[in-house]
Amino acid sequence: MQLSAKSSSDTISPSPPQSSMGQNTESKIVSNGVSSILEPGVYVMRNLRSDSVIDLSGGDSKSIIGFPRHGFENQQWEFGILGDGWYIRSAHSGAYLNIEKGLGDGFPVIANSYPAAWAVENQPGEGHNVFRISWPNTPYSFDLDNGDPTPGTKVPLFFFSMFPIFFSIGNDKVNLWSKISGARHQLWQLQRCVEKDRKVSEVATVTETNTPETTTTSTTTTTITTVTTTTVVTRRNGLIVAEGFE
Repeated sequence: MQLSAKSSSDTISPSPPQSSMGQNTESKIVSNGVSSILEPGVYVMRNLRSDSVIDLSGGDSKSIIGFPRHGFENQQWEFGILGDGWYIRSAHSGAYLNIEKGLGDGFPVIANSYPAAWAVENQPGEGHNVFRISWPNTPYSFDLDNGDPTPGTKVPLFFFSMFPIFFSIGNDKVNLWSKISGARHQLWQLQRCVEKDRKVSEVATVTETNTPETTTTSTTTTTITTVTTTTVVTRRNGLIVAEGFE
């Protein structure tokens, strides 16, 4: 069974939301009857099974893949409140995590200009700050292909029957899959980037120091020297036989 995605005007807001960081120190969102406690901020999303993190592909700035952590901005994501859920925005490009081509097992998560309100559900039995991230009111969650940590591995696309439809070569892409109880490749530990919070939300405190105003006058004197050169030409029968300078 596949669920076709509604048009963007029905499911997502076309206008970028204002950053919620600095407004709340802690927010509680209830989605699908499950409460999720998460502070707005910038995070790295680490897969609980593979240790790979969610990465905005540098190849097309659209594909969402699993990749070893390297600390660059394309692996850092701003979480902010949007309606009854959370928008997830790249700290590198400003693009939002969303879906395309419909909604069903194996459909890709991508980055585009339109924010979506994701359900972010706390998983307290799995460790500190561990969450499941799902499309609202559906069983479809972020899934790193069986937790495979190898960049460049074959990535299968599966239907509900769990038989492969086709294979493609690429990095460990992040897809939407039905929730699987206890599946750690569908669980993500959110590791906060405190310094990045300040930059993205523009709430850094700047200390101003008052200093007396001073005026400095600088005079530059330029001396121009004129050099006169005399050319001496000796001609014999109309031909130049000697040439010199004095």
